[in-house]
Amino acid sequence: MKRLLAFILVTSPANAYEVETHGLLTLEAYKVSVLQPLPSPNPLYVRLGFDRQDAQDPYFQPDLTSCQSNGIDPKQAAYIDLVGTWLEGNVAPDSSNRKFRCVQDYEKASFPPVYRGLVVQNGEQVGPTPALRLEAWLMRGAIREDDLKASNYATSLRPDPDPWGDQDRPIRHFFVPQLNASGLVPIPVFGPPSSLQWAMGVASNPLTPAPAPDLNRGNHFSYPDAKRDFYQALTYKVVQSPTAALSKRDSDTRQNLWASTMLSLGHVVHLLQDQASPQHSRGEPHNYVCRGFFSLFNQSVATRTYENFINFRVIRSKFDFDAPPPAGQPNYVSTNPCEEKRWIKMFQESGQESPPSLNRWLTPGPNGGVNNYPLPQFSIVRKFGSV
Repeated sequence: MKRLLAFILVTSPANAYEVETHGLLTLEAYKVSVLQPLPSPNPLYVRLGFDRQDAQDPYFQPDLTSCQSNGIDPKQAAYIDLVGTWLEGNVAPDSSNRKFRCVQDYEKASFPPVYRGLVVQNGEQVGPTPALRLEAWLMRGAIREDDLKASNYATSLRPDPDPWGDQDRPIRHFFVPQLNASGLVPIPVFGPPSSLQWAMGVASNPLTPAPAPDLNRGNHFSYPDAKRDFYQALTYKVVQSPTAALSKRDSDTRQNLWASTMLSLGHVVHLLQDQASPQHSRGEPHNYVCRGFFSLFNQSVATRTYENFINFRVIRSKFDFDAPPPAGQPNYVSTNPCEEKRWIKMFQESGQESPPSLNRWLTPGPNGGVNNYPLPQFSIVRKFGSV
């Protein structure tokens, strides 16, 4: 019964790493990934055709109006959100199962300062449209994977509503490899899907050789979605008699599908990052909210110490040391200020003024990886979340 109660409570806002942490970790991973143009020429980068894209705004469509509201038509700086049934067969998405969605100030506010246009740090030049670069689309997906229902945001700065129905995505971010389940409830069938199942977009055991896609899944930015987005970004064409207008529309749709490909990969990367948290790989609820009655049921602050430590180490050092904020404009604002205050108090009670984690972001090692950590490589995708 205790575990069942914990599951019910964790469906309220359950902040793990701050979304700023997810964004920055994704950026650092991109910098040492095969998606980088360097060393020049990067064979995969060229083979994918990325060298032909504008580095400042790779999916720019000069003839389209800017995306101001979601709809069924391609727009400038938009991505496509497609319902689950589109994974069945190779049919291109049509107006009945797709929504073109706009980039949001909410995402930009969670980017590293240089990608918000606030500062240029360490001589890094990212051009006039930093929030639309390839790596920004990856960060955007990593940030938006933590979306909650609109009622769970205390301020007006929040994500746009999910056109297919708002949901609290973090409840699907747990995976205990020993159980092949989320571990949040004793009987897995009554609990949410594991993060591996959520990431792989499947209805059955994700560790079987060929699990079928879940056509009714709530996650429209799974790894299969990223693969299908990629395929359609290269091949999308409406089956109609060709006209100049239709050809132009197909081309614009393909550009939006490119953005969707990168955004979906960012969503999947977020789930991998969460697997580095002991709470997420042990199925331990660790919600901590700052809202009246619900605060009475918060988990122990000690349960959250690891993620608070990472947030401080990654965000505070990178945002406020490497890129000092403009006067009166802090680069980093905790999404859970009452939790952070309580966590800092633990250090003060032990005689320390602040957590001993405010040291600078560690520089890349001699072989390119941060701290010289080897890049993880597996033969199949699902192994990233299961070994």
